[in-house]
Amino acid sequence: MAANSGRLFAVAAVLFGLSGFLLYTLVLGEPYLEPDSNAVVEQAVAIGLPALAGVLVAALAFRRARRQS
Repeated sequence: MAANSGRLFAVAAVLFGLSGFLLYTLVLGEPYLEPDSNAVVEQAVAIGLPALAGVLVAALAFRRARRQS
């Protein structure tokens, strides 16, 4: 595995960790959530964007690792 794909895997792991942290702090750590639909959409976007970016970066890392091996 080349250094570039290793760095990309690390970035993907950080993005997944950030998404999990946001999930915990925004949803799971809040005992009193308001059932506001705007807040639900904002939370879904805040949690989903880093997760989606992590999936894309991980896919790019797998592609680069396969090409170099």
